[in-house]
Amino acid sequence: MMIKSQMLAGSWRRWWSSNAPSVGPVWLQLAWTFAVSMTVAPVSTLTGYLVFGGEDARCDETSRLFARIKGYEGGLPVSRADVPWFKAM
Repeated sequence: MMIKSQMLAGSWRRWWSSNAPSVGPVWLQLAWTFAVSMTVAPVSTLTGYLVFGGEDARCDETSRLFARIKGYEGGLPVSRADVPWFKAM
């Protein structure tokens, strides 16, 4: 089976919309899923790094602010035993 541009276009349409007619082999849908996930993952990783990473001091300040808002004196809890209201349960 030769994959042509019309088949790829129809398969792409099918991947985006379940109302579109099924075109091409089933594995092509998995290939589209893989391609999209491999595109989204680096973009979201880079965005997360640019927004939240890079400066350790900035991340540390953010976590301290969050801890202060939530009322944790010694920093963010690392287990359920560190959460005061959870100890009572």
